[in-house]
Amino acid sequence: MHQILYKTTKRYGSVVRIAPNSLMTSDATLWRRICAVRSPYVRADWYRGMRFEPDKDIILTYSDDKHREMRSKMAAGYAGKENDNVEKALDARIIKLVRLIKNEYISDGNSYTPFDWGLMASNLTLDVVTELGFSHCIGNIERNADLYDYYGSIAQGLPIIQALTIFPWIVTLFEKSAILRRIMPSPEDEHGYGRLLGFAKKRARERFGPEKVEKRDMLGSFIRHGITQKEAEAETIVQMMAGTDPGATLLRVATLYIITQPQVHRRLLDEFQRYGLLADRSDKTIVSIATASKMPYLQACIKEALRICPPFCGLLEKVVPPGGDVLADGRALPKGTHIGVSFWGMMRDPDVFSDDADVFRPERWINTEEERLRMMEKSLECVFSPGRYTCLGKDMAILQVNKVLVE
Repeated sequence: MHQILYKTTKRYGSVVRIAPNSLMTSDATLWRRICAVRSPYVRADWYRGMRFEPDKDIILTYSDDKHREMRSKMAAGYAGKENDNVEKALDARIIKLVRLIKNEYISDGNSYTPFDWGLMASNLTLDVVTELGFSHCIGNIERNADLYDYYGSIAQGLPIIQALTIFPWIVTLFEKSAILRRIMPSPEDEHGYGRLLGFAKKRARERFGPEKVEKRDMLGSFIRHGITQKEAEAETIVQMMAGTDPGATLLRVATLYIITQPQVHRRLLDEFQRYGLLADRSDKTIVSIATASKMPYLQACIKEALRICPPFCGLLEKVVPPGGDVLADGRALPKGTHIGVSFWGMMRDPDVFSDDADVFRPERWINTEEERLRMMEKSLECVFSPGRYTCLGKDMAILQVNKVLVE
């Protein structure tokens, strides 16, 4: 669907009508204004379709006022400010991945061992999220298996969520119908999304009551800042879903484009060589974020991966405020109109990223004049949503991709 919407913006322009009361934009400047801290725009009912349980709101679906309140309670946790061992815990997961590859997936002249990085990236990011989030790693990498069928659940569930965001009234049917609720995944399920839901709820319930567990992790931070048990049970599944798939997508995309372009791969390895990262190192030594962040070509590759294939492509519709609005070209937007975003179109805007915007070229982030680079950086920020909707897990995702790509 994201590619269809991209083709629509290429054909009709940066603001197009996609439904009777819905517009879509690929204009980064407009989208930043819509999402700005003091913007009068609010979330549309599109967000109701993002509920992981039909009758429970989460930070992704709350009204704007409740969203602000929840962000204030959860920001420190997502930033890792109350977790003393974020980088150390992440390194431990990556070490297990490196050892798994060395022990199970090294091919030689006599045998060929296929390595499914698509699946393994999800296994890794789910392990990382559950370790940093709840101090209770699921253990996919250690057992070399998708223990909770996360990959299958995502493949099956995302098209349904996409449909619900387009037709959010369906969520109301599930809220009101006991019969329909029975066919929904349950925390008691032994397979698929329901089993993941049960895992998340169990981790949350452990933190409340007379025998509550106290930890210096993300969930512990949320609770110390005032979220309730009901809110914790809802948000833990958000951590798992929102923290796993986008991060895994970024890892897959970056790896794919790097290894399929020899000139990019070679230049990146040359940079690793200059930083002493190709010498024989203990598999207990993982590159530090302090080192990785100083490597210009690595940073360019990460930015280009985020641009060429944004990890999330939902419309994120907002509502035009009372009194309406006016576009830069003078066209009027009536009040109550929904307007969403095409990240795919925005990240391939030739006016921002040059005429070769459909090409993976990390050099664009290095060999570019300052004014254009600033414009590109501002557009790229929209991938994690700008303004008051900025993704709370952004820094964690960037930390992870820096380390994993090197190793």
